[in-house]
Amino acid sequence: MRTQKFLLKKTASLARGIVLGACLGSFLLAAPAWAGVKVAGIFSDNMVVQRDRPVPVWGWSDPGDEITVTFAGQTKTVTAVADRSWRINLDAMEASSEPRVMVVHSKTGNTDVRFANVLVGEVWLCAGQSNMALTLPECFNGTEEVAAANDPLLRFVAMPSALATLPVTDGRSVQWKVCTPETASDCSGVGYFFVRNLRRNLQVPVGLIKTVYMSTIEGYIPLAGYQASAVPAMQALFREAASWDPQSEIGRQAHQEAFAKIEAWVSDAKAALAAGKPVPPEPLLPAPSKHLRSGPTTIYNGTIVPVVPYALRGVIWYQGEANAGEGESYELKLRTMITGWRKVWGQGDFPFYLALLANEGNTVDQPDEEATFRYVPIREAQRRVLSLPHTGLAVTIDVGEDTQGHPRNKRDVGERLSFWALAKDYGMKIPFSGPLYRSCRRDGDRMVISFDYADSGLMVADKDGLAPVAEVPNGVMKQFSIKDAAGKWHWAAAKIDGATVVVQSPEVAAPVAVRYAFSLNPKGPKLYNRDGLPASPFSTEEW
Repeated sequence: MRTQKFLLKKTASLARGIVLGACLGSFLLAAPAWAGVKVAGIFSDNMVVQRDRPVPVWGWSDPGDEITVTFAGQTKTVTAVADRSWRINLDAMEASSEPRVMVVHSKTGNTDVRFANVLVGEVWLCAGQSNMALTLPECFNGTEEVAAANDPLLRFVAMPSALATLPVTDGRSVQWKVCTPETASDCSGVGYFFVRNLRRNLQVPVGLIKTVYMSTIEGYIPLAGYQASAVPAMQALFREAASWDPQSEIGRQAHQEAFAKIEAWVSDAKAALAAGKPVPPEPLLPAPSKHLRSGPTTIYNGTIVPVVPYALRGVIWYQGEANAGEGESYELKLRTMITGWRKVWGQGDFPFYLALLANEGNTVDQPDEEATFRYVPIREAQRRVLSLPHTGLAVTIDVGEDTQGHPRNKRDVGERLSFWALAKDYGMKIPFSGPLYRSCRRDGDRMVISFDYADSGLMVADKDGLAPVAEVPNGVMKQFSIKDAAGKWHWAAAKIDGATVVVQSPEVAAPVAVRYAFSLNPKGPKLYNRDGLPASPFSTEEW
């Protein structure tokens, strides 16, 4: 009797769910009128808008309402369309530290939305997982750094972390904050040191938007990114995410197939119950797996979409720990995310600078012990993504801590990321990258490695915490290994020869490949250029 009652309740619940889903879709299409004009939640007092490029301002109002945006001597008007959305692109403006007011006026409601103390300067977005989320007080010298964080031309905003199966076009309203000791405690450590160095060098207002979620990269990739990829695995994730939207063609078909299975299940379940057999599990509507921290597109939909298309200069990215152990697949996903973000923002190939995963844990005894373990292949994937235009890599294998998955030295990470921006985006003539593997040639029993960004020369050096990099005279690099023709890896001696490194092992007469720092925690002196920036780990082999 209890089983029968359960079945009847379950059947009724499913039926109500189907009806509710249909009603919800109707509700979304026939929602009541807005009470006056609404501006996207990313806009607030104290914000910084991007200089030297068009500035989108967007929101919602009654269809047909005339919306006027007035700011910095510009006045532009647009009409809200049938889905209640409106968008105005302000013309590009020069940087200005003058606090000004942006006014958004609704003709229908005769109401204004006003944003005060608005500056024009540089805007960057920082994104990733827990190492990007680590706050300024948690960094080395955090108390002192927070106390000194007092800059009225530096502004921060944090977006709420949320998951969503469909794009959340307007998340909760947020509040831009002026950098003071009272507000800096909430700022990302990496992000703070990044924008602080921009402020010191550019002398214009700088704004930072923080978007973090502790999960895998799949959730950060927009549907448009998956759809544009020719890789079968990315296309499979596109079809999965598209199936959640009942308004899309793929989603309608997936829901219709699910409804048919549900209807068939009701009949089969009744028959099983009548025969005294176990009732089979009910089919489910298309949705992300409950076993995943995030499904494809879900972080993007819930956390990033409310920022799009806010005008940016670029993005800094620190993520990968949740995808530990992946290699080529992570490279494909990272490429798909970068190209997808650039596509949906519609602001060209804006810069995308990556923080390499830092060193942690124990070192290895054998040179092939960690070839496919944890962060090693993630780092290699991050390096290989640099073939995409306008990307860069801040190498961090010298700032980690043996027992700390969240190393506290975020100053070097943020500043190394800023070097890329200062050099590549703002034209400063400064060193910005450590040596990056370029090519390898065999010379008898030796392998000769050439690097980009080694014109200043190479050196063996070490780093201790926040102290500057220190050269180690006659230092020995212990992180190079060499592969023989039979496929076995051997530790190898490495010698600097001008702008190249010569690698050889007495055990290998005919080497075929070289690796550097292919360990979760490559300890000891490392390879740097003479600008004091570390070389990235690398493998000369293809995936």
